[in-house]
Amino acid sequence: MKNKLIIFIAMILLSLNCPAKSYYISSSGNDQNDGLSPVTSWKSISKINSFFKFIFPGDSILLKCGDIFYGSIKVIKSGNEGHPIVFADYGEGEKPIITGFTTLSSWALIANGIYQAALMAKNTINMVAVNEVPQAVGRFPNADAPDGGYLRYTSFSGNTAFTCVALGNTNWAGAEVISKKEGYILERDVISSQSGPTITYRRVETINPRQSNTSPKPEVPPNSGFGLFIQRDARTLDQTGEWYFDTVGKKLQMYFGTYKPSAYKIKASTLDTLIDLSNTRYIIISNIAFEGANIAAIYFDNANNITIKNNNISNSGAKGIFGWNSSNILVDNNIINNSMCSAIDITSRHGKNITVLNNKIKNTGILPGMSSFFDDNDCNAISISVDSIAVVSKNIVDTTGYIPIHFWGAGIIIDSNLINYFAFVKDDGGGIYTVSTYKTNRVIKNNIVLHGIGAPNGNKYPLHAEGIYIDGGGRGVDIFNNTCGFMSNHGIYLNDPKDINVNNNICYSTCGWGVNKHFNDSIYNFTLKHNIFYNVQVQSELKYTYGNSGLNSTNRPVAGNIQLALQLLGNIDSNYYRMPPNNFTWNYTQRKGEGATYFKDGIDLEKWQSYTGHDKNSKIFGYADFIKPLFEYNASNKQKIISLEKFAYKSPDGKIFTGTYSIPPFSSVILMRKEN
Repeated sequence: MKNKLIIFIAMILLSLNCPAKSYYISSSGNDQNDGLSPVTSWKSISKINSFFKFIFPGDSILLKCGDIFYGSIKVIKSGNEGHPIVFADYGEGEKPIITGFTTLSSWALIANGIYQAALMAKNTINMVAVNEVPQAVGRFPNADAPDGGYLRYTSFSGNTAFTCVALGNTNWAGAEVISKKEGYILERDVISSQSGPTITYRRVETINPRQSNTSPKPEVPPNSGFGLFIQRDARTLDQTGEWYFDTVGKKLQMYFGTYKPSAYKIKASTLDTLIDLSNTRYIIISNIAFEGANIAAIYFDNANNITIKNNNISNSGAKGIFGWNSSNILVDNNIINNSMCSAIDITSRHGKNITVLNNKIKNTGILPGMSSFFDDNDCNAISISVDSIAVVSKNIVDTTGYIPIHFWGAGIIIDSNLINYFAFVKDDGGGIYTVSTYKTNRVIKNNIVLHGIGAPNGNKYPLHAEGIYIDGGGRGVDIFNNTCGFMSNHGIYLNDPKDINVNNNICYSTCGWGVNKHFNDSIYNFTLKHNIFYNVQVQSELKYTYGNSGLNSTNRPVAGNIQLALQLLGNIDSNYYRMPPNNFTWNYTQRKGEGATYFKDGIDLEKWQSYTGHDKNSKIFGYADFIKPLFEYNASNKQKIISLEKFAYKSPDGKIFTGTYSIPPFSSVILMRKEN
């Protein structure tokens, strides 16, 4: 014991007195070298792992640009303040690549159009790419079948069995069943047995490293009117690129049809993580490309002071960056593409100071059935959960299966992000979303949120995508200067809002705003003022809505009739509306559990003002001779000058503009063109 203590003290003194060193790794190196120069570089990631006991604060590990390294770095040493351990690049050219991919070869034809190749891998493979494009596992029915390849189940038993007549006589025992149980729940289970059209299932084992290998039973029972499909069975392979992994024979099977495997480059992920920081501190990762992680490219747990900057992360089987219970994390200026579950997921409910800046994220959670973690962050691009203090700013988030930015915690700022095309795999979500009952001091400002699609396939309640969505009695949120355009449902949607201010936002071609009060929750200190709501389509579905699931509730506001409930809703005033006739509507139940009364026909603004006392100073946005809308947004850091050509335009407040119009950074404008 005494000798160990002496060695430990000696190592600390050595680290304090020795200058920082740089270690070089290249594909042309040799692990027998000292690694201290490009000429004497190491060759492999395994050498890095074996040498880590000699790495000290301030040291750098540098990978040669243009080279590719297979392996998983296991970081076991920490830096300290002012002397981080750095992982970066050296030389000229493209970023060095750390890959978890194995390239498949020696394909053999085993059936009509189906080939197989040997692959030594774990039982669960989540990423297979053909010519760098991720491929979905085989499924039945195919995604291009009616209803997006979902079969509507006709009945269910608890949360263990489905009856689906459309399955026919095929016995799918051993395969997986992917089922929608709500618009926001797409569950993945293993079929234990099948009797006729009835399948019995259990939860598939999670690959989440933070959970045990014994999976819990499904928490949410099925719901009538939703759909399912079958996957991960060799009998589903009938479209080019579909694959199945035989865990017993260690063979990957893929359907090529009339083509030959030699015409493609096929790679499968065989490493779970590419750099595992575990519980280290003061680490910087920069200018490195990561590809083909089976679970996560970068993983950390109970870590602190981690910087992840200027990296490329592609084709991750679950998550791009995945962190737990960590504080002081900076994720800046990374490019993340093709993450099966989440691009950035930092779940730190006891952590603080998470900053996510300037990242470009695309194609997250877009393949139904490929989500693997069974948590609320599946199919989300950025998920941030902290005790307090987080900033998510200047990110571009494009093509997300569910929620682009999902946050939870206090003291959070969501600022100046561009979000486009989302909620088409799962819905009942928003472009920016939170669910909470007690966290406060949150700000959502200057964001541009576009094209919330909705997920009608296999869904009982389709097209439920919101722009900004505060759910579950969320409180303490200021929502201002945001733009929400082209939503399948509301621009701004709030469930049981408390201490929420919605001011100076623009909602274009959406269903305006919506508020729900649940029987067991309250609404108070809610303000909605100085917003512009512009509906392009003249449809009866485009509504400004209020819902109440029980007027006899004793929670605030206490109201015995729907008119009083509406009058006590909050402070709603000084907004501009452009909408079809009779667009304000509501639904309610007089007592909890009773059938709902729907006021489907709606009322116009004048009657709404009289009936509720709201919007007394609000106006209809429209003029007799200015009727054609111009909607423009600016998702940059500079002023955007747009040409008005030869036309005159009028703003909601009646100002006339000609020539050009200047749009400030991360904002938008709606103008009405004069009809000539």
